[in-house]
Amino acid sequence: MPFGGPFETNPLTHDRRRYERNNAQLAANNDLALGSPTWGWLDFAFKATAWLKTAPQVTKIDIPVWALGAEQEKLVDNTDQILVMARLPQGRWLEVPGSYHEVLQETDDIRAFFWREFDALAAQVTSRSA
Repeated sequence: MPFGGPFETNPLTHDRRRYERNNAQLAANNDLALGSPTWGWLDFAFKATAWLKTAPQVTKIDIPVWALGAEQEKLVDNTDQILVMARLPQGRWLEVPGSYHEVLQETDDIRAFFWREFDALAAQVTSRSA
């Protein structure tokens, strides 16, 4: 997770308070910082994504699976996530309006979209098991 830069140019959140809190926590303990992805992590991510985009097993997953991405994403490309979700019989891709990369570190109004969708999925799953 990039940190330490000015709030005005950060690609993570519109919420200054959360951004500054996270930076203060990381400054106090650098061991919490994730840092950049490794070559090994990237290799695994690309292989896993390629498998998810073609494996027949993915089309047999018979539970609701929802994925949310940031509308104003600047760190990753959501295209493959959208393709994988389309392969799931009960897959659903949602884009969080106005969000940067860290959806749950966003302003409360942007996070509200996530929580509404989370509650809707939870209600759907619990009604299936009742």
